[in-house]
Amino acid sequence: MSKKLVVIENNQPVTDSRTIAEQFGKNHKDVLESIREILAAENSATRFFFESTFDNRGKHYPMYLMNRDGFSLLAMGFTGKKALQFKLKFIDAFNKMEAKLKQLTLCGHDQHWLETRLLGKKTRKLLTQAIQSLEEYFLARGKTFPNGFLYGHLTNRIQDALGIKKGSRDLQSAKKLNQLDQAEDIAGSVILNNIASGNVQSLAEIEAQILIQLRRLNQLLSGQLFLPMLEA
Repeated sequence: MSKKLVVIENNQPVTDSRTIAEQFGKNHKDVLESIREILAAENSATRFFFESTFDNRGKHYPMYLMNRDGFSLLAMGFTGKKALQFKLKFIDAFNKMEAKLKQLTLCGHDQHWLETRLLGKKTRKLLTQAIQSLEEYFLARGKTFPNGFLYGHLTNRIQDALGIKKGSRDLQSAKKLNQLDQAEDIAGSVILNNIASGNVQSLAEIEAQILIQLRRLNQLLSGQLFLPMLEA
């Protein structure tokens, strides 16, 4: 899965210092230093950069989110033919994300919908990390899958259960997105709990346990439509 250069955070397109470091072939600590120099030199630049963190093996490390203006300020100091190519890639990514955000607004999605969609993206990120850990778990036990298979299979299984077609998240209601967020949160927890126990032997076991937990959630919602009854 290729990492997106630009995402939507707080209702605006942003990129982050780690992505920039990876794309431009720089050390992340050097990119952080460059951002801090910009902020120290110009107080008004604080509206372009936002402090954040990322997790690595249970530890939190600093990073920055930035909007298009912040990226422009930072990338101004990157030179060379390859740097120019990467700048164009980021500019194109910002353009596309801004167009997408505008389209979502035109489609009538309100702030609540956007917030629900953003929350779902954070949950999907955690689910992605859980699936990557599961892939490593199986690999350590001599079982391999085609590249991207586990991610595609499990996420499609959840979406199919909710009646959501692939690629149609942005067409769903806030209520449906919230249901999907809950389902993916449950799936990620099931995966991580199984990895921690060390007892799971097959992907089918993981799927069966996810479906059981989703059925239980359906019961807790006291009759609200959440998931159709599925066979494991």
